[in-house]
Amino acid sequence: MYIITIRTRVFLKALQLWLKNENEVLTRCETIYASEKGTVTKEELKAANPDYGFIDEVQEEYPEFDSIRAEIMSMLNDVRNILLDDNKSLQYGKGVHICVDNCKANKEAEEGTTLRIVYPTDEQMATMEKDPVFLVIGGNTLARGLTIDGLVCSYFSRNSNQADTLMQMARWFGYRKGFELMQRIWMTESVLKKFEALSQIDMDMKEEIEQFMERGISPELFGPRIRNIPEIKSFRITSKKKSQQAEYDDFDFSGDTYETTDFDNGDVLKKNIEVADAFIDRISQISKREVSKTVKAFVWRNIDYRVINDEFISKYVISPNSGLNVNIPIYRDAIVYQNGAEPYERTMFGAYVLFPYANEDEYRTHNFFESIDKVNIGGLPFLPSATGMVKNMLDALISDSPNSAFERATLPRGIEDKLTKTDWKRRDVLAGALRNRSQLETSLKHKFYHIPAAWISESDLPIHYVAIYQSINLFGKEAGIRYYGEVIRCSLVKRREIREIPKNSDELYYRLEIKEWKEMNVPLVAKEVRDFPFFTNMFLLQHCSEVPNLRIKTAEEYRLYTELKRLSQDSAVNDEENTNGFMYNDKRIVLENGNIQVIASDRIMEQVTLESFSRKPSAVFSVIKNFLNSTEEQNGNSKS
Repeated sequence: MYIITIRTRVFLKALQLWLKNENEVLTRCETIYASEKGTVTKEELKAANPDYGFIDEVQEEYPEFDSIRAEIMSMLNDVRNILLDDNKSLQYGKGVHICVDNCKANKEAEEGTTLRIVYPTDEQMATMEKDPVFLVIGGNTLARGLTIDGLVCSYFSRNSNQADTLMQMARWFGYRKGFELMQRIWMTESVLKKFEALSQIDMDMKEEIEQFMERGISPELFGPRIRNIPEIKSFRITSKKKSQQAEYDDFDFSGDTYETTDFDNGDVLKKNIEVADAFIDRISQISKREVSKTVKAFVWRNIDYRVINDEFISKYVISPNSGLNVNIPIYRDAIVYQNGAEPYERTMFGAYVLFPYANEDEYRTHNFFESIDKVNIGGLPFLPSATGMVKNMLDALISDSPNSAFERATLPRGIEDKLTKTDWKRRDVLAGALRNRSQLETSLKHKFYHIPAAWISESDLPIHYVAIYQSINLFGKEAGIRYYGEVIRCSLVKRREIREIPKNSDELYYRLEIKEWKEMNVPLVAKEVRDFPFFTNMFLLQHCSEVPNLRIKTAEEYRLYTELKRLSQDSAVNDEENTNGFMYNDKRIVLENGNIQVIASDRIMEQVTLESFSRKPSAVFSVIKNFLNSTEEQNGNSKS
């Protein structure tokens, strides 16, 4: 294990001081171990490195943390340099030995100790109860190729804006055989991105050279292309002095076929890259990334189609100057799914392809036509002699009222059934927040949640479920609701009795014992959230995409919010001057010229911008909902 470039004595004293807090150190170690345990399997290692010759020696089992807890504390209670006796012979302890190995390190740190790493002799090893542990700090001698025997973990914080220099720093040798699944390299996000880019450059170069080898062409006859990395600011392949003979070339896709053909719109490209990055982050929260065994690719499984639509398809933009001349949301609107043995359910509207086919009677049994009835997407025959089916379809579409269009875009049947059966007066799911990150770890481990009794009224009881909210401030990209569990016991206790998270207080708390913490299939996104705790129901927890939606009070509100979301997403495929909308009771809600409008008696009664809804959907929804509710109350009063 090594850390790059720190003053040794300062680091040693700081480390010894920090290690005095044993509980904090152990908690930190246990948390990291729990998050990393099992993240790499032997099968994944073998798939990623099929030619690795020591795969049979790899230990598959991760030990339980409790079995190594005492050993960790034993090592950390004795942190020092390698000692020298009176004869200058090396003396090793049972703990961690701090070493420094760089070009400026003295051989002797201070009287009676040595600074640089020196391994014990075979004779010394024979007399030791266990192998010594070293924490090696260094600069160039470590980063440029020094082998550390039995290396397990590396911390790398050095950086460079030249690709070849950074690659030279990545000569990490000596990793301990048999422990490959437990080895880790930690580095900053910026350095990681550069190494990922370097890996791609390296693969591209090898593939290009292999192609020329297969064709029997000598390197003298071609100049290998080396991809530049413009997306990483100031990152160059090498120094200007070393690249004097290089010639800069335009983009080349080496025979690959890409649908998008226009690359001039920098804003569109930048936005799409941001969309793709955010989408990868999102699905990585939902599903564990796998390494494909057949192709060079990563795979995420069991991703809900709503996440794909909401987080990628609906946000991706194809340049209007592209030769493709198609907008992805057109395909988005044809997304369907099949609920068990039930027929397919459409969540939006349809799409139809016209192609030459002369016999309309014969075509009525064609699967392309039958699919229109099943999923609202398919094909229609269209020739001068065969226009009847298209005419009938157009007549049906044109004669549609907003209400009938709304009916065709109803919720999927499975959700519809649950929605109608939900008791909206029953709010038995507690959405609770956390004071710190360690509370989440402790609550998950010991299967409980605690909350001040003063925050819960008698009318809130009984509590049947708990959903844990992870705030943006504490959890960053992991914010939202990811875990929930069924309550099997609710006890009123004094705060000091909750020993898993000690606090000397007699304040009354509810301790909620959880049967089993479950992870959400699709974690709820944290947006515009405040005023915890609050209560919701299981239907909303399972079918909402954002935390504020859990405050929805009725089935009608849920339908309204769902339709407003659809309306805002459909704006991407509509002209600004066109209207698109639906009826809600006796009000028409439309999208026109970038505004969501509530219309009654041909008058605009309320209006909010589409941009504001996209930024703060829950807040804008509340404005629209409150207006509709207030007008309903007024109408009811006038009728009476």
